[in-house]
Amino acid sequence: MQQVEMVSLEDLIPENHNYSKFAKLWSFDYVERQLKKLEKDNPFKGQVY
Repeated sequence: MQQVEMVSLEDLIPENHNYSKFAKLWSFDYVERQLKKLEKDNPFKGQVY
């Protein structure tokens, strides 16, 4: 028998942890948009030399 358990990082990290405090102050939306733009322009996705 196999089981699948879904776990969220937010559930694992306590509210008073420094990461939680930082995540409330900082938005990674800008960084994600910039990385997606770079990924879109990169013709060598996933290739290892």
